[in-house]
Amino acid sequence: MGLGYPARLLGTIRHEAGRHGMPSNEHGVIVEMIAIGRYVKVTAVDTRTGTEVSIVGDPRRGERALRDAAVRRLRFVMEKKDK
Repeated sequence: MGLGYPARLLGTIRHEAGRHGMPSNEHGVIVEMIAIGRYVKVTAVDTRTGTEVSIVGDPRRGERALRDAAVRRLRFVMEKKDK
């Protein structure tokens, strides 16, 4: 069953290690943004571990704010897994 409207890929961004507060021993983060109706689904994946998180946000917040929120969530999840 479809959503009734197409999802639109806004872009995929690869971050370098050590940026956005990720530990410097990380290989990087891949961030994908997909417009779904009036919202954007942002997925962040750690390239070393394959850990993946997703958030849904308002596109009016801006690409950078949404990307940073997804990377912060990824960092939180990875730190929680380490405990």
